[in-house]
Amino acid sequence: MLAVVSWQCDCGMKVKAMYETNGVTQVRCPNTFCKITHAVDGAINEFWIQDDAMNWRRYDFSGLIVH
Repeated sequence: MLAVVSWQCDCGMKVKAMYETNGVTQVRCPNTFCKITHAVDGAINEFWIQDDAMNWRRYDFSGLIVH
């Protein structure tokens, strides 16, 4: 089953992820200076960040996964 979760990181970055509800994925904030990680309750399929114009754009999350 697919689900979507969104959050605002402590640094202010707004993030949204679509995921399959199986397991847990630890993902760090897309801001390179921010070291916060977030737990997503499944395997991430799609990942978006909100830009300065308040538009959601896809983001390559492969480098953000914490193993």
